[in-house]
Amino acid sequence: MTRPLRMLEKLGRRAGGGLLDIVLPPHCAACGVLLPGDHPPLCTTCRQALLEIAAGTCQQCGQPAGGLPCPVCGFHPRPLCWIAPVWVYGGPLADLIIDFKRRGTPLLAEFFARQLARRARENLADGNNVDLLVPVPLHPARLARRGFNQSLLLARRVARLLGRPLAANLLRRHRDTPVQADLAGRRARRENVRGAFRVSRPRRVAGRRLCLVDDVVTTGATLEACARTLLDAGATSVAALALARRQWQNP
Repeated sequence: MTRPLRMLEKLGRRAGGGLLDIVLPPHCAACGVLLPGDHPPLCTTCRQALLEIAAGTCQQCGQPAGGLPCPVCGFHPRPLCWIAPVWVYGGPLADLIIDFKRRGTPLLAEFFARQLARRARENLADGNNVDLLVPVPLHPARLARRGFNQSLLLARRVARLLGRPLAANLLRRHRDTPVQADLAGRRARRENVRGAFRVSRPRRVAGRRLCLVDDVVTTGATLEACARTLLDAGATSVAALALARRQWQNP
């Protein structure tokens, strides 16, 4: 989208969705096709192309496992009591998430949050209750460059949909680590985020069941580092919601 169109979109959002649809007709956020009036951010074709992760994944890492711990988690339990990604990362979803991380589009944030809340309710129905939602934080330097934390945008909306409190600044990233996607191998990713997080208010963590909110999970190293930090601060349990799970092949 060109700069003038982005400015027009921002003005339209501030004035209300109806005005935006008149001035800038709604298009599919993935392929750009014109959408009818009352619409989701995706056309039917792109919506159907999203590969949802079926029930029966390993609760600790999100990989397919027939509802049981996968072989890796069975021998090496992870700090997350459950993790619930919505989709497999790839196709039009990858473009949507990249666009969302760059622009923080409210329409996409709302669409993504509804899917996260739906997946959360499925787990909450099984007794995996949550007291507090916690977004995965960005380092202040990266937050300044981007202008927003996409995980916070999602967590704020999910908290509203679930009726759960949000702790926006409870977890802080005090080390500006290299981007995980630039690292190869599970060990490198785990070491990269080891000790990178701190809890700002341990009293709010103690005795609570927490749920992290993030966009994409690959090896789970970032979520696990966050979970260990929260458990060390006294959390009873830590779960995680994520938009997508990458298919990880590297050892």
